[in-house]
Amino acid sequence: MASSKKVEKYYDDMTPGYLDTYGETIQGCRIKDKSADSLNDFLMKSSGLIDGMTILDAGCGVCGPSIYFAKNLDLQIEALTVSGLQVKIANERVISENLTEKIKITKGDYSYLDKYYSPDKFDQVLFLESLGHAENSSKVIESAYNVIKPGGYIYIKDYFPLESYTGSQKKRLKRVIKNLNSSFCYNTLDLNNCLTALRKTGFQITFIKKLDFQIDFEVSYTFEEKFKIDVWDGKEHFKVAEWLEIKCQKI
Repeated sequence: MASSKKVEKYYDDMTPGYLDTYGETIQGCRIKDKSADSLNDFLMKSSGLIDGMTILDAGCGVCGPSIYFAKNLDLQIEALTVSGLQVKIANERVISENLTEKIKITKGDYSYLDKYYSPDKFDQVLFLESLGHAENSSKVIESAYNVIKPGGYIYIKDYFPLESYTGSQKKRLKRVIKNLNSSFCYNTLDLNNCLTALRKTGFQITFIKKLDFQIDFEVSYTFEEKFKIDVWDGKEHFKVAEWLEIKCQKI
């Protein structure tokens, strides 16, 4: 089980490797034959970001997406990461891009957002492949609810294990997910549990949908090869999860 402290150490140790492979947008799901900025543009539009919003990038990494958003829209962005190294690198990038008036970075645990932010502060809270690092995703969702304005939104982009496998394939799926969680300090999300937590907290579902682009995993495979990560039991890759977007509104 990945805890906040384990995630902090993981990214303090592994961020240089991610930057070398992924660049500043540390997300495994990319658009085939497109740049990271194409993904960030997709996320900006699909999540519904518009001028004038105040948003939180929860689990911001080194602020690759937030910097893109701030350069293309008039936003006030709070960015939160548990990694001290990521805070340092992100601040350096924000300064170099002259975005200090638009992006503020905080070191902290997104399970306790009310420690850092006032109630009803944000028009939208984003979890861009970050909610799966939560030790208790229900607690994080409740924490996000408290800092979102009435009428505001939570947006989640992450991957969720398939449920259609049976027999030996189901056993292999469980092994691969276990390997993935161990290798990437993750707690892979369960879609049903995630939706239940969102609805019990008080969110109303706006949409749940698959990403409408062809996914490119080459960057992920390169990273796995570079760091000798074998989540596949030494066998060929097979589909273990689907990438989904979830957007919900606080009523």
